[in-house]
Amino acid sequence: MKPPYELDSHQQLVWDSEVSCVVLGSQSQPDRFLIVPLPLSQGITAVLAVAKATRDYAYAGTLAFNAGESSAICEPGMESTMVHAALVFGKFLAELSPDVLELERMYRLEDTRH
Repeated sequence: MKPPYELDSHQQLVWDSEVSCVVLGSQSQPDRFLIVPLPLSQGITAVLAVAKATRDYAYAGTLAFNAGESSAICEPGMESTMVHAALVFGKFLAELSPDVLELERMYRLEDTRH
């Protein structure tokens, strides 16, 4: 299925995934973050607005899972937060569907050095 409008890389990652989450991270403490499964319900939108305002949270990136592989897009400066969040996302996926996932493939990283 084709999206109804042109998507940026973050939106495309979510569109193409079976499971996806947005990560909000503290700008002052990289080990403090929220992982928010998508799509958002109306209730969680208000909770996120409060968390963002009171806890110094900002958009850190997107985590996704599709066809047995995990992917991530990270905002500049939020790399440490995304590393912490990726571990929790892996646990979330394992609890979501432990019989379907090939866990060893989730942690395989592409070598982008050429």
